[in-house]
Amino acid sequence: MLVKIFLTGLPGSGKSTAYRSIYQYIEDLSRGWQVQRINDYEILKAKCIADTKRKRFRWTKHKAGFNVKDFTVLDEALEDARIEIISHKTSAKKELIVIEFARNDYGHAFEKFGKDILQDAYFLFIEAKKSICLRRLNERVQRPTTPDNHYVSSTIFRSYYHKNLHYDPSDLKTVYGINERNILVIENNGREADLIAKVEQFITAILAWEEEKKSFLESDNLSNTYASIRNSSDINTAC
Repeated sequence: MLVKIFLTGLPGSGKSTAYRSIYQYIEDLSRGWQVQRINDYEILKAKCIADTKRKRFRWTKHKAGFNVKDFTVLDEALEDARIEIISHKTSAKKELIVIEFARNDYGHAFEKFGKDILQDAYFLFIEAKKSICLRRLNERVQRPTTPDNHYVSSTIFRSYYHKNLHYDPSDLKTVYGINERNILVIENNGREADLIAKVEQFITAILAWEEEKKSFLESDNLSNTYASIRNSSDINTAC
């Protein structure tokens, strides 16, 4: 069983905190689920390291982070993420994959995954004021507390994310047929504990829905459903 959760939001919005809470929550449940993470930052960092001629990236001071010069690499990173998701589709394990990334145009970004990947996925949008995101980014550089407190320069934040490109999560329903219950938007301008509580509630609901879906798709249930439909058809024919 494969469950996909797309985790999006500005750098500093709280995506990494949300991921860590998902991971810890699943670990504490001990129900056989495995959590995998596809982190867009790590994909881009690997591409930056491979770009020895500095045609597409440049390191920031002391190689604390990197800035993108050729923005086509952002689409390539999402295409790489899609390939990694596909590699898990045939797994017999109970896997929950969190796909974490930040973009200034989510409509364009989701196109890179395709309807086949998105249609049965879940979506967690973390929203926060830009001023708060910038403050958190500065704090994480000065006092890094976790390994995934990645450095994001204020230059890339102000240049790439300067536009307020509106994306309504409800567009996922219109364009890809996503069920509304599969989408959650969390405003994270306050306490970390509030974010974690809302994330855990969402994960609880997701696991319940997936178990319900699995139960329905069991062969006995399908056979009973088919028999019920057939009997109903016979009755209608007789009438």
